[in-house]
Amino acid sequence: MLIAVPADAATTVDLGTAGSFAVLAGSGITNIGETTINGNIGTHPLPAETGVAPCSAAVNCVNLTGSNHPADDTALDAKRDLTTAYNAAAAQPANASIVDDLGGQTFKPGVYRSKSSIGLTGEVTLDAQGIGGSVFIFQAGSTLITAGASSITLINGASACNVFFQVGSAATLGATSTFRGTILAHDSISLG
Repeated sequence: MLIAVPADAATTVDLGTAGSFAVLAGSGITNIGETTINGNIGTHPLPAETGVAPCSAAVNCVNLTGSNHPADDTALDAKRDLTTAYNAAAAQPANASIVDDLGGQTFKPGVYRSKSSIGLTGEVTLDAQGIGGSVFIFQAGSTLITAGASSITLINGASACNVFFQVGSAATLGATSTFRGTILAHDSISLG
């Protein structure tokens, strides 16, 4: 059986050991408020983490289902794989350029590029159109910033494990935003 795949289709990004991390950054993690993170968190080479204490002990806290790896060997291995994944996502040719704010839009599988920042206010919908394994890659030249209460909605078979945001510098997720996908940030990720 032969299946036709468009030449410009996005291909999945292999995360390697970084795949078990929900948050993995190079220069630090900052959290404000109470945040739930499903997976491991870690930083490398700097162990700079703010607001990631367990919620039973602090106001700025994380309900963490995985482990915390501040600048340890596990984070080092994952960071190497993250660098490979970041470069692979950045190297994929874009299907289209996008405006700075994704809010209120629906995207089909593919690679979308903004030469500057990507913002998310309101709801963005990712529609896999019933095609299993569909991949969505958003490339931001500099930052990714989500507004409070913004959300990413997945429909028609879209899966968070096939959604990637390759960010040239820092990502900041607003309070109560619902984010589905993987952020590959060159520098840092701030939550809340």
